[in-house]
Amino acid sequence: MALTKTFISGGQDTWGKHLTTIWDLTGDTSYPSNGYSIVPQSVGLSTIREVHLCGGNAAWCQGGYMAQFDKVNSKIVVTQAGAEVSGNISTLTWRMRFVGD
Repeated sequence: MALTKTFISGGQDTWGKHLTTIWDLTGDTSYPSNGYSIVPQSVGLSTIREVHLCGGNAAWCQGGYMAQFDKVNSKIVVTQAGAEVSGNISTLTWRMRFVGD
C-alpha cells in the first residue's frame, strides 16, 4: 500500500508567485522507514518549496502525531512523541498545504 492523497476542493490558491494546494493524507498498513516519498506532480506542483501541517482527524489529534516534510529527501515523515512511527497508521488522516511552483 501507499500514502493516500485526497485533494481538498477549493484547496488551490496562489501566494504571490507560488501555487499552493491542500491535501488530506491517509497512512497505510505499513509505514515505510524514513517516510513517504512525495513527488511534486502528485500534489499538483512542479516543485515543492515548503509544506505546512494544517491538522488531522480525531485519531491524529488524540494520538499526538506530527508530520514533517523532509525537503532534502522529498518525504513526509510521521512522528509520535518525537520518534518516527512504524507499522499500521491507516486510521490516521492529516491535512497538509503544499507550496511550490
